[in-house]
Amino acid sequence: MILLLIALAQGLVWDADQTINLTGPNVELTILSGSEADSLIVRDDDIQVVVANQDVFEVQSAGGELSVGGATSANITKTCSSGSVSKISISGGGDGETITIAPGENACSSGGGGGGGRRSVVPPPAPVPPPPAVSPVPAPFLCPNGNTVASNCLEAPVQEDLPLVCSDVAFVRNLNFGSVGEDVRCLQVLFNLNPAYKVADSGPGSWGLETAYFGPLTVTAAIKFQEFYASDILTPIGLIHGTGFIGPITRIKLNTLFPLPVL
Repeated sequence: MILLLIALAQGLVWDADQTINLTGPNVELTILSGSEADSLIVRDDDIQVVVANQDVFEVQSAGGELSVGGATSANITKTCSSGSVSKISISGGGDGETITIAPGENACSSGGGGGGGRRSVVPPPAPVPPPPAVSPVPAPFLCPNGNTVASNCLEAPVQEDLPLVCSDVAFVRNLNFGSVGEDVRCLQVLFNLNPAYKVADSGPGSWGLETAYFGPLTVTAAIKFQEFYASDILTPIGLIHGTGFIGPITRIKLNTLFPLPVL
């Protein structure tokens, strides 16, 4: 647990506005320049953020009024501009709780005000269950190396079989949302070796299209990787769910599964 707290203490700082695309619903959130947070997890339909005491985190969206969930001691202000842009401003409290921000179905109406502490927390709308869907016929399974047996993808490749992009890479630093480098590209390649925690099915981050940017898709893949190997990564530090932060314990597991060269 101490290792995790030290890692989170490094914090995240946005030097410029950053747009995040949510897939369910299809909404863009913009994290405003100057925002700070201890950690950020991007999910399909919301984001979860931990804001340290006296730090400020701001996000806005034109895709519907934003709602905030989770009991918190932070000061939270909600505003709506004349252009129907919904904005959430969070001033971190002393408890360091996880705060969930999600887009709503209603348009943002001007005149929205602020607040603080628990009084400003608005629970997200109750989810509407989707209609029953007809399960598609699954396509034949195929690992990146051509194997058709899923269990073969779970085996770590031997040194000479590792992708060339990883030939001069070693995991010697912590990685998190916003990190950039060839070690991030190698990380995506290794994640894509196993369909249980691959980065993407198509487009940037998918097999053969890996990037050097640690974005939301890589965060999600890292969470799946940590939860897949929970007994080695999460249980020793008392966690149940992955964080998406590639710290010392996760790097040990990566280096065990994929023995990369020591630089």
